[in-house]
Amino acid sequence: KLSTQGMRLVLPALLKGLDEVAWRTKQGSVQLLGTMAYCAPKQLGACLPTIVPKIGYVLKDPHPRVQEAAKNALREIGSVIKNPEIAQIAQQLLSALADPSTGIKP
Repeated sequence: KLSTQGMRLVLPALLKGLDEVAWRTKQGSVQLLGTMAYCAPKQLGACLPTIVPKIGYVLKDPHPRVQEAAKNALREIGSVIKNPEIAQIAQQLLSALADPSTGIKP
């Protein structure tokens, strides 16, 4: 379990890690964000408006391991969603974030 105070201390460092040039730093940061979905789902839920766009940006990273880690993190975050309306469409939302070109009709 991660307390609210612990989340406030850890989150800025992880978000900063997503902006790093080194792919391993990005990969590690995004993996930890995904893991936090299980450790502190309530605290993470409050930060989703900040976290999800940053992970969405990392999905476009040129390194395939960073991209895969971002997809996994989004899946992990999506798996702990309790809101039934959002839970029903969570997979579609995550797929759209991962690949916005899918499902677009000409």
